[in-house]
Amino acid sequence: MDNNEKKLDLLNGDVKKVLILFALPFVYANILQALYGAVDLFVIGRFCDSSAVSAVGIGTEIMELK
Repeated sequence: MDNNEKKLDLLNGDVKKVLILFALPFVYANILQALYGAVDLFVIGRFCDSSAVSAVGIGTEIMELK
């Protein structure tokens, strides 16, 4: 391990700052997943019928359950 690496100490120090830094990757992943679902619905909506749009909507909801 390199001495220049920063570590998040979840037991000591400023709890709010560490918790926000810990949660940011999860927030970014959820935003990207929602954008992926929205773009998927947009593309399917432009080229397919309503049953395909509802299928993609249901699939997107299932994917976001994780």
